[in-house]
Amino acid sequence: MNFVFAKSLTLTLSCSLVAFNLPALAEASTIGERIQPVGTELVSAEGASEVRSAKGEEVPQLVPTATPDDSMPIRADASTVQSETVVSSTPASVDIDSTGLLEQDNEPVGEAIASSLERLSSVPVVGEVGAAEINPLASAQLESINKEVLENELQLFKLNTTFRLETTERNRRKPWRVFFYNLMGSSVATAGITTIAAERWRTWRSPAKAKRGVLKAGPILLLTSHSIMTGGILIEAFLDAVNDHKQKKKGFDPKTMQKRATELRDAIDQKLTERNQVVNSLGSVAASELAQVNNEGLVLQDLRNLAMAEYVQFHVRAKKRILSRNVAYLNGFFSATTGGYLGSLMGLLAVTNRNPRYAGPAGIGFTLSGMSIVAGPILGRMAGNAAGALAKSQLKRQLGPVAPAHLAEHITTLKACSAGGEPRLSTRIAIYEETDGLLARQAKMNAAEKKKADKEYRERLIANAMIGGTKMAWGIQLMNAGFNFHQVPKPQARPSYIHKAQTPAQVFAHRVAQGSTSYIPGTSLWILDTLQARARGEMDVYTMGQQSALPHQKLKDRLDRLEAMETKLKTSY
Repeated sequence: MNFVFAKSLTLTLSCSLVAFNLPALAEASTIGERIQPVGTELVSAEGASEVRSAKGEEVPQLVPTATPDDSMPIRADASTVQSETVVSSTPASVDIDSTGLLEQDNEPVGEAIASSLERLSSVPVVGEVGAAEINPLASAQLESINKEVLENELQLFKLNTTFRLETTERNRRKPWRVFFYNLMGSSVATAGITTIAAERWRTWRSPAKAKRGVLKAGPILLLTSHSIMTGGILIEAFLDAVNDHKQKKKGFDPKTMQKRATELRDAIDQKLTERNQVVNSLGSVAASELAQVNNEGLVLQDLRNLAMAEYVQFHVRAKKRILSRNVAYLNGFFSATTGGYLGSLMGLLAVTNRNPRYAGPAGIGFTLSGMSIVAGPILGRMAGNAAGALAKSQLKRQLGPVAPAHLAEHITTLKACSAGGEPRLSTRIAIYEETDGLLARQAKMNAAEKKKADKEYRERLIANAMIGGTKMAWGIQLMNAGFNFHQVPKPQARPSYIHKAQTPAQVFAHRVAQGSTSYIPGTSLWILDTLQARARGEMDVYTMGQQSALPHQKLKDRLDRLEAMETKLKTSY
């Protein structure tokens, strides 16, 4: 019985291997025992070894060998063959089946099966072959380069933050100084124009009754008001120039910051190039490890691009801020001097020299002053936009275009590729995510700043149009009174109920009264605007300060976070 079973098993194995050229899974069992299943290699008839029969003839015995390249491999498990099959030594008869294979009598069947299955069990698992890990030396190089690139990128983000912080207004005294200039100037101007209007309305029918001291007081007060504004503008311009000089000595001016940013960018690009060379030299590695390496490279490239884009944004902002501020000083200086030393001074000379024709040039001065007040916000915005466009164009030529980035997507992909990764990689991923959060908060801060600036711009347009418009009306009336003043024959007497100016003096006084009255609402609005602006500013400072939401507070917090990330990175190595 045992002999027949072994013989049948040998024939089945041979037919399946040779006729079909497919993997065979041999099972053989003894009485009450079973051979464990194992995986097999592909075999071919050409690889059969020779065994001798009992008659001394050599016949081919099928022994598994390596498959040709076009064979289909299958997986082999790691189990070993444990065969205790008892094979009878009784000789078997020789038959020729349809396949043409010979079956020999007295063939050592048990030993042949055990030898064949043992060779089959030694085949390696397909998929483990070629799945090499990254060379330890290359892995160490990648770790070192990743660390250096990330350190330089954090340094660039810190540089951007410091630049933004230094170009953000933090002087708590300046708003109060500006408030003092505007409040004093508007109050004195209101007093002066009200004095002129009151005296002219009181005496316009009898100009000779007007008090010369009172008529002089009005232009003197207006001259004082414009002198206060001129002095305030010069003081603030000087203090800003001193502050700009200090920043330049510290290396925080746009030119120096651009040089430092360029140096960091070049260092980052050099390391990224070295990293690409190392990655290209890895050869055949596991797909998961290669995906992790490539995705981290994309994240590092994104951080580089975002850091440079942020620097360009802050640089353009600084240029816009400087030029807008300087244009505002020039426009304010022009408004104060034309209104003061052409308008008010010529008005005073008209009263002192008893020459009404001087009122014509005085009107020109007040009209120009009013026009500059109306155009102030528009000129500042246009100058800032022009400076920003010019700076952006220059940076594009000097630094090159900045490629778009998809940091959040690449971080998500990197996390998926590195699940259960080593601790240093986990630390870097945490830094990547935190940096992405900092950039998102900075974008919100920039949007809030722009929204606030646009709101203030619209408010300035309305307020300046009302203040400057009334001043222009005052100037136009003065020009009309002065340039159209001429001596005419004394008119005939008219009834007292006719209240219309007749003589040149009456016409002059009446026009001056009308013009000064039109400017009173403008100076009054100037006072109210000054008060509300300072009150709202202090409320914002208090409210946002309690929430640590002031711009410089947010920037300091960002700088602290970047330093903490830098420390975390260094301690992880």
